[in-house]
Amino acid sequence: MKFLLFSKIGFEVSHPIALIESYCFQSDFFSNFDLKPDKTVEDANKIGAHIPTKKNPKIIKEIKKITKCTKNLKIFGNDIDSFLKISNESRNEQIKEFTDKAIKKLMDIDGIGLPKSTKVYHTLHPKIIPMIDNPLLKMYKQEIIKIKINTPLSEEQLYQLFVAFYNNFKDETNWHNISQLHEKLSETGITWQMRSRGESGLTKVRILIYSGGHFSRLKTKIKN
Repeated sequence: MKFLLFSKIGFEVSHPIALIESYCFQSDFFSNFDLKPDKTVEDANKIGAHIPTKKNPKIIKEIKKITKCTKNLKIFGNDIDSFLKISNESRNEQIKEFTDKAIKKLMDIDGIGLPKSTKVYHTLHPKIIPMIDNPLLKMYKQEIIKIKINTPLSEEQLYQLFVAFYNNFKDETNWHNISQLHEKLSETGITWQMRSRGESGLTKVRILIYSGGHFSRLKTKIKN
């Protein structure tokens, strides 16, 4: 099954359902994170955020202050389906508001970079916010904007990263395959377990993250 990352990087996963099921049933992430209702900022550590609380004991309080102030951003009122139905102009305005008022504010905290910031907001809003972990960020820098790994993203590059991520879902083939996976996974024990705990199942954003994360890590292993 073929997918698209950042609107430009095409990749193929041979058995995506088996991959996701295997990951979910074998990973502590699924049992300790996905099955947990009413997630908090602290739960971001369960998906590898590694928030440096020992270095800064007040960091969780700082993060929560920002997430509380941004809880009513327009983007959080959407899931990916409704987000795609609004105009490009409105969608991009919401992305810009999110990157300026939420992501950049978290990144201003010492010890919190883009991956940690997105994991925090993905934890709180999994239906709409992706987590951009280090392998995905590395891929974006190297293959999309052609900069060195250690070079910080500019404000415009940060905004364009999210625009590119959401544009993934506008690609007809990408959307068809993600929707098909979402439908098929709704028939499995994965979604049943989540629904029994008050969750709606694996989101389409989460499905693309699982598939893209597998691909980015595979590429890293091959290159190394």
